[in-house]
Amino acid sequence: MARNFTWRDIPTLPRYRKQQVFLDTSLSLTYAPGILLGVLQSLIFIENFCIATHSLPNQETDDLIGQVCHSAHKTSAHLTFIAPKNALAHSDVVKLLTHLCRQAGERGALWVLAEVEEGTKLTEHLLRAGFTPYAEQSIWRFPAGIQGTSSPLAWKPVSARDLGEIHSLYQKLIPSAVRRIEPPPTASDLQGLVCRHNGELVGYAAAQFGPKGVLLDVLLDTSQNGTQAHLTAIRQNLPLTRQQPVYVRVRTYQQKLATALESLQSSSSPTQIVMVKKLSANYQVKQTFNLPVLEQQPDVSTPFVNSESKS
Repeated sequence: MARNFTWRDIPTLPRYRKQQVFLDTSLSLTYAPGILLGVLQSLIFIENFCIATHSLPNQETDDLIGQVCHSAHKTSAHLTFIAPKNALAHSDVVKLLTHLCRQAGERGALWVLAEVEEGTKLTEHLLRAGFTPYAEQSIWRFPAGIQGTSSPLAWKPVSARDLGEIHSLYQKLIPSAVRRIEPPPTASDLQGLVCRHNGELVGYAAAQFGPKGVLLDVLLDTSQNGTQAHLTAIRQNLPLTRQQPVYVRVRTYQQKLATALESLQSSSSPTQIVMVKKLSANYQVKQTFNLPVLEQQPDVSTPFVNSESKS
C-alpha cells in the first residue's frame, strides 16, 4: 500500500543512498540533490513537494520511494525520482506512481510530467500508470574549453521587455502538441540570453543554473545560417562564476541544433522520452459560508409531505 512519507521513516534512508533514478532532467543536471535532502524538502516545504513510499509484498527488497514536485500556481507537476534502482522492475511501481499523481492532483496540478530513458522498464511502468509520450529529447554537453572566433552575434541577458517576442518565437518554433502541455515562459521565468538580428529577436537561450551545472533550452530561428556560431556565442556569453558543465536539451524537432552540437564535438545522452499524465480537475474549497436560516422553515429532517403550515 502506498502512503505519504513521514519523519519516522527517515532512519530508513541510508539504504537508498545513490539508488534513485531521476525523472526530472533539469533537477538532476543542475542540482542533483541526494535522496536525504530530497526527502527533507518534501517534509519541510510541504506545499511544493510530496514524497511517498510503497511496501513491496514478501519484503523482497527495500520499500519503493518516490517524489513529485508541484510549485504553487503551476498547472503541471513533475516526478522527481523513484528509488531504489534494484526494485524498479517490480510491478508495484505503478501503484506508487499512481499515488504520487493523486497527491499532485490534490495540490491543484492538471498534468504530471516525467522524463525517462527510452526502452527501460520504468518507461513501461509509466505507460501502465496512464502516462503518454509527447516528445523525445537528448541532452548534449558542451566540450570543455569550447573555442570560437570573434563574432558579430550578440547574445545579451534577457529582460522583461523581451517577453512578447519570446512568446512569438515560441509559437513559431514549438509544435502545438508540446505547447498544449508546456506553456511559454512568464516574466518571472525569464533567465538567460537573447539574440537580435536587424532589431528582431531571433533566439532565446533559457538557462537554469545550479551548483552541478547549467542546462539550456534554446529557441533559435534556424532559418538563418550560422547555428553553430550561435551556439558557440551562447556558451561564451553565459555569466558563469566558475567552470561548470553546460548542457543543452534538444528535442527531436530541433534537428539543426543537434547537428550543430555534434559539429562542436559535444557529447549526447541516450534518447529520453518526455511523458505526461493528465489529471482530473480538482477544486478545493478555500472558505465555507453559513446559509441564513429562514423564519418558520421546516426542519430538514421532517418529510415535506408531513409538514404543516401554521396561519
